[in-house]
Amino acid sequence: MSEERIVLKGISEEQIVLKGISEERIVIKGISEERRVLKGISEERIVLKGISEERKVLEGISEERIVLKGISEERIVLKGITEERIVLKGTSEERIV
Repeated sequence: MSEERIVLKGISEEQIVLKGISEERIVIKGISEERRVLKGISEERIVLKGISEERKVLEGISEERIVLKGISEERIVLKGITEERIVLKGTSEERIV
């Protein structure tokens, strides 16, 4: 499990995420080694139900990146809608719907 990228069930990230555990910042049951985790929310990284992000993820919404049920985007994903792209059931579009 020492790879820079991993694809597991449609999730591709710079950090390995395996059952909610990332390599650099291990978050197990809301406990982070290097960052504060309060109720599963860390300042810079979070693992929430197997989602590891570079920014805060609260209820599946991240500022820059999100992986939600195998969807990885560079923009905010809110219920499958991104600012520049939309991912809905594996379909990628370039406009907001």
